[in-house]
Amino acid sequence: MEELRTARLVLHPIDDGDLDVVTRIHTDPELMRHIHAGVPHVPEQCRADLDAARAHWRRHGCGSFVVRLHDDSAVGMVGFNTPVWLPEALPGRDIGWTIFQAHQHHGYATEAARAAIDWFFLSSIGDRVVGIHNTDNPRSGAVMERIGMQWLLQTRHPDYGYPVEVWETTAPTPREDR
Repeated sequence: MEELRTARLVLHPIDDGDLDVVTRIHTDPELMRHIHAGVPHVPEQCRADLDAARAHWRRHGCGSFVVRLHDDSAVGMVGFNTPVWLPEALPGRDIGWTIFQAHQHHGYATEAARAAIDWFFLSSIGDRVVGIHNTDNPRSGAVMERIGMQWLLQTRHPDYGYPVEVWETTAPTPREDR
């Protein structure tokens, strides 16, 4: 899989050289606040997180991308996972993003998510993408709306009990020749 490029960003599939980006995200209390238990990982856990992200690529043909500016500055991550923890969201891949605080409020999450979803559908990996967000994080829901996802349902996180919203988008239907 080659990198994806947008007007401002470069997305490349996560690889062994990205442990620093994974560690910056997964050990940051603010960035992890709305993800599952809301508890940052210790640095020793981050290698396993990176290995799991790489394994998702091998098993499913999609996964996490590291997002960088064209000058190679790290912006964060965007990518796909399989939401087996939330059966209401299946079938489909869950798209998520985490953008470093210094790069928030610039539209990078929207731009990166759009590029990743377009690639997902053009590559025929699947025909449905969901987005799941903690309702305490309305900015994530706003990104889902901006990228054209439709609100589907609200439920509770099965392990932690807080409310989550599920949004979805589906692959464009090919137009019939006339």
